[in-house]
Amino acid sequence: MQKKVDAVLDQYLVAGLIQHSTSPWASLLVVIPKRDGSVRITVNYKRLNALVDLDGQPLPRVDGILDSLYNGQVFCIFDLSSAFHRIVCDEDTVPLTAFRTPTQLFEWLWTRQGANASSPWFVKVINRVVHGLERVLAFLDDVICFDEEPLGHVLNIIEFFKRLRQYNLKLSPGKARVGATHAIFLGHTISPAAVSPDGVKVRVVTHMPPPKNVKQLRKLLGELSYYRKFLKNLATKVRPLNSLLNKAFPSIEDKSRPLRLCSDTCIDDFGASLEQEQLDGSVRPIVYICSATLPAERTWTVLDLEAGGIVWAIKRLRGYLWSTKFIIYPDHKSLESIAKGPGTVVGVDFFRPLPVTAKGNSYISLFTDRFGRRADMFAVTAAEFTARGTAHIFVNQYMTKWGCPTTLLSDNGLHFCSKLSMAIYEVMKIKKVTTSSYHPQTNGGTERVNHTMAQMLAVVVNEQQNDWDIHLPHVELTYNNSVNQSTGLAPNEIHIERIPRLPLSVFDHPMVGGHQSLARDQLEYCNLAVDRQRRAYEVREYNALKISRVERHNSSLLDAIHKLPQFTVGGCA
Repeated sequence: MQKKVDAVLDQYLVAGLIQHSTSPWASLLVVIPKRDGSVRITVNYKRLNALVDLDGQPLPRVDGILDSLYNGQVFCIFDLSSAFHRIVCDEDTVPLTAFRTPTQLFEWLWTRQGANASSPWFVKVINRVVHGLERVLAFLDDVICFDEEPLGHVLNIIEFFKRLRQYNLKLSPGKARVGATHAIFLGHTISPAAVSPDGVKVRVVTHMPPPKNVKQLRKLLGELSYYRKFLKNLATKVRPLNSLLNKAFPSIEDKSRPLRLCSDTCIDDFGASLEQEQLDGSVRPIVYICSATLPAERTWTVLDLEAGGIVWAIKRLRGYLWSTKFIIYPDHKSLESIAKGPGTVVGVDFFRPLPVTAKGNSYISLFTDRFGRRADMFAVTAAEFTARGTAHIFVNQYMTKWGCPTTLLSDNGLHFCSKLSMAIYEVMKIKKVTTSSYHPQTNGGTERVNHTMAQMLAVVVNEQQNDWDIHLPHVELTYNNSVNQSTGLAPNEIHIERIPRLPLSVFDHPMVGGHQSLARDQLEYCNLAVDRQRRAYEVREYNALKISRVERHNSSLLDAIHKLPQFTVGGCA
């Protein structure tokens, strides 16, 4: 291909059509293969055309030319040779026509193809050539001569040749068709009987593959539109295709409803989608975007990476989001520390092997509620310390007491991440979250309860420490009745809306005379129940606020002792 291009450029140099250039302008060369194996040289002047004012000269209408052939009986078809290279470029515009090859820079001395001013100028020239010749019509460099009888046809051709010689224009002999009763002109078959589409062009359209993008769809619609006068009800039939070219967002945008920006970030790339909820409750996507992360961004923490993904998405979709209300939906919820209510987010862990008791128990399965700080402790034998045993405890002991949580947090142990356990989570719509490897602080609430439970058991067990399972239920009740420092309330007070009565309570609230919280009849009991429900709601709202304050306080303490690393030029991190 390069040899063919160099050969054509050498011909242009010898013919004086182009010359070597030192222009600061440079457009891209476009090579178009021809049917005979040669190549056609054109230039992509897209950026130059955007800066040049168009000439007001209109191009001739194809349908007008075809309609003028209604009484033709004999036809001649001609094609001008290198027609655009017959008009000299203005000296000031020559540097603007520069184009580059892999090794050289050239510029045109004659009118070039691809420039938006070339066609109007050539139309002016060819209109002057055929002016006064009623039986000669031209569309750029394609010319047709026609007449009702051969003698007058020959006279018209002679006069046309004189004009060509006068204006120094030449024809391509290989493309000429003289004295024909049928001819192909501008993609149409011309005959005395009718004008019809060119069969070759029609086969190209009918064998065109289904369009898969906007560019291919525009090409198909352009081919169909060119022959629209031969297609009945074309506008109605292609309306669904034309609708695909419309911009999607303005047609579905409802400014009364907020947009949803959903971000999804990983270490390798940023991703986001812009959506809008419809009146029927469905969510309709508007645009999807993605981008690879930079090497420096891959060293960020998970929190910084997620925040960076949100900032990147807002910047990329600024044209959609500017001066509009939108809601951000990040996927960074694995470290969410504040639950929505009791029993929603639960942490689970196994306490280390303990001395084997008389019942064969040697482990403790611990469930902690992250909202109310409630702890549920179950003694486990070595035989139950398996994936199947863990699933049995979760389903048949914990869930029968408190129901199904929405999120379950644990370490990466096989007991919690086995195929059986994951299948249970999927069936029950439980979001399974795991801690980072070798970082138990992620499940810090459960780890803290482990420490407290161990201290409480150490006080009540015997010297051999093999009766801990007997005391475990009492330790659980005592812990859940004790005021938690983070919430300021006892876990039972949050979960069951009261603190269960202990045996020692008889000394503070003797039965004689009745207890203030006991109802005298059914109506009073119902009123007390409503009051307890109202108070429980207030307690939970207060508890959520208190947890948020504690989280901020702990974060400030950590920031106070945390020191940022100091880097020096040329040093190692």
